[in-house]
Amino acid sequence: FFLKMMINVLMKKEINHFILNRAVSSASSSLSSSIASDHIKDINSVFQDKSPQLPVITKPLKIYTEFNSTQIESSRKVFSQSCEFKRGIMRKNALPTLPIPEVAFAGRSNCGKSSLMNAILGQKGLVVSSKEPGRTRALNFFLLGSCMHLVDMPGYGFSKASQNMLEKWNDFLPKYLHSREQLKILCVLLDSRFGLLPPDLEFFQVTEGMDKLIQVILTKSDKISQTELSQRMIETEAKLKDIGVDSLPLLAVSSKKMEGIDIVRARIAWNCGLGGGK
Repeated sequence: FFLKMMINVLMKKEINHFILNRAVSSASSSLSSSIASDHIKDINSVFQDKSPQLPVITKPLKIYTEFNSTQIESSRKVFSQSCEFKRGIMRKNALPTLPIPEVAFAGRSNCGKSSLMNAILGQKGLVVSSKEPGRTRALNFFLLGSCMHLVDMPGYGFSKASQNMLEKWNDFLPKYLHSREQLKILCVLLDSRFGLLPPDLEFFQVTEGMDKLIQVILTKSDKISQTELSQRMIETEAKLKDIGVDSLPLLAVSSKKMEGIDIVRARIAWNCGLGGGK
């Protein structure tokens, strides 16, 4: 009897030992799988860019040039937001750091740049032109709501600045146009009465190789007849093509009569990703 009892005890120990080993093996396997799973997750996370994304800065995959009434209205709402002058910038390290689109306006002095910007914004007197051509010496930043900066660039063609100032601008402006990440569209304004003049051609040399959208706009279209305007547009488009300027389709506007302003708004808003399109 004693011998039989000892045999039973030993058998129970073997069974318990077997069960224990199976349990340990199972737990180890689960733990290994969990560790492996976590390791895979860690590896996957390496390939997932979780950093905040800035707006697309280079030319968009889809470029908007024509718009329906709904798109025109959505663009009007974008520019109906409050807009205020923030500051004048004269050096690169003072540029705003907000990751929002910027639209710059360039043109010869007295080309109607201030009038066009005011018309787009629907705010008379916000953008003020210098009393004397060539006096503006800074990139003037205007914040539209919290979604966009409009940048009033110094007019070219007149030079009231010192030689030292001109040298600084000749160094700073090309860098802004070519390397500024937030800059989405450069609007170049031409007086429709004259079209392209030598100062404009010189400016377009600075834009060569610039990976931004360029929108050429003929201003003061109310100053000439419709026939003259049509001819000026044909001539200007041909010259732009000859000098290699890759512009959005040419626009003609009258800030005084608000003609063409809605299309300018739409071109800007939709190509900056603010019109509702993706």
